[in-house]
Amino acid sequence: MAAEEEDDRIEPRGTYGCVLLIIPIVMTVFGVSAYLGLFTLGMIGRSATGERVRIEFASCPEAKALVSDRTALMGLGDPMFADTAEGFSLTATLPADPLDAAAIPGTLAAPGRLEIRDPKSPPEAPPVIAGERVDASTVHLGMDGVVTLVRLDDAGSTTLREYMIAHPEGEIAFVIDGVTAYTRSNLPAEARGSLEITTKGGDEHDQLRVAAARSIILDAGPLPCPVTVKATTPVAR
Repeated sequence: MAAEEEDDRIEPRGTYGCVLLIIPIVMTVFGVSAYLGLFTLGMIGRSATGERVRIEFASCPEAKALVSDRTALMGLGDPMFADTAEGFSLTATLPADPLDAAAIPGTLAAPGRLEIRDPKSPPEAPPVIAGERVDASTVHLGMDGVVTLVRLDDAGSTTLREYMIAHPEGEIAFVIDGVTAYTRSNLPAEARGSLEITTKGGDEHDQLRVAAARSIILDAGPLPCPVTVKATTPVAR
């Protein structure tokens, strides 16, 4: 009888133990699946099955090549460029999601200038790192949600690491087109030149939209001159 009571006590404990062991595995699988889904959205984007439009830009001729690079990174459908009196136009098929589609003209025309600077420094002070030190930029799922992962080149990585170590109580700010996007402390100093620009507020789709736009303009590089969106007009397919 005593042996049967002991078996009854052991069986539930064994079941609970198995459940506790399974939970981390399930969470890991869920996390990996979510990451892969986000990675696919970030790298491939949403299919361009929405409205076909003609976007007119006023700019210098040199800007067209970089806007073309951004268009390719976005995966817009069947893009066609043409020169105009004020600059150039782009005819392309936008994503089906209306919020994604509405953000595209502004992203294509964004200056794309990144500065990493001391947030307490005066505006006229030179930045610690300028945009030409960006080697690549991608969408990434970080600890704080969807982020833009910026990778500096070797020279930029060394300069930033030395600066952060020399100013252990300070901070650095990521300034994109004159607006502070994110601020972090200098310690721990970044040793590999891989920096995360987090996105505050909104749901995962909102964060992904902002992170992807930042990734595109930083990866393609800054525009050589100001670009203005003059008009966005629907066209027949």
